[in-house]
Amino acid sequence: MAQPVPSPDQRKALAALLMEHLQNLPVQRALNQQLPTLAVRAARDIQSSETQTQALVDRLDAWRDIAREEDRTLRQILPPPAIELATSLAAYPWRIDEKTWMRLMDHPAIRSLLVSVLTRSLHAFTDRISKLDEGLLGGLGSKAVSTGRGLLGGLSGAARSMVGNVRSEITQAMASKVKEFAAGAADDTMASIAGWLSSPEHAEQLAELRVSWIGLLLDTPVKELASHADTWSTEELVGLTLQALRKAADDPRTQKALSEGVAGIHARFGDETAGSWIELLGLQDLVADATAELLQPLIDDFLDSEGFSTWWGEVHEA
Repeated sequence: MAQPVPSPDQRKALAALLMEHLQNLPVQRALNQQLPTLAVRAARDIQSSETQTQALVDRLDAWRDIAREEDRTLRQILPPPAIELATSLAAYPWRIDEKTWMRLMDHPAIRSLLVSVLTRSLHAFTDRISKLDEGLLGGLGSKAVSTGRGLLGGLSGAARSMVGNVRSEITQAMASKVKEFAAGAADDTMASIAGWLSSPEHAEQLAELRVSWIGLLLDTPVKELASHADTWSTEELVGLTLQALRKAADDPRTQKALSEGVAGIHARFGDETAGSWIELLGLQDLVADATAELLQPLIDDFLDSEGFSTWWGEVHEA
């Protein structure tokens, strides 16, 4: 005998019931304490055979090849609400305090960059100083040469020699101090940068800069963005990622940190539910629409599947 098939109204009621259940599920039940253990196990059990690794590499490369041929920009691809959200967040004049900026920049790479910039700037400055003979020293030397013609013929050469020696001494003295000065000035420069970045007076400028960067990213063709991926090897990236995951999984501190994180969330938000946050943010209508537009089609597909039909029949025959 044919078993009853859920009607459209029953399917709709099922979707609403499932969404209501998820909304009323406490955080401590949704975020199970076993999740850290499962996450570590998943990282440890990731297959490392050459065939499977190569299959993953090939799949990522296929996506990169598709991106290389995409002429559209991200602005043309992404939904407008997503772009508006990203732009709004970037435009907000939030700022990071000076101490945090100093910690972020206190790295050999940043120091090396600052020393390089300062050294090049100071070398350019010493080059300009060395040419002062064309101005101040040049005028002095010319006068000496002119006067020397009426007095002693050798004075002309002496004046030129004096100007050359002065210029050489200035150049050598300053050049010898450039690297030393640049290395010592790196800390002061870093502090100045951190102070500028953290100043409330510059928050609006930095917000404009972030919006400008996002605009540049959005208006760049995808294939141009994808071209930068040619600087790294997919195979090496996949290998390093898998290696890092397995190394983290084998470290006892990983599961301990994850477990402590979950416990902290339970202690602070364990009794709260997704529904309470939805109500707090006034997103009830959005959730209702999501239930109808997103969850309902998935439930319909599931109820129409062969697997569900078999199970449904076995339930009614039991």
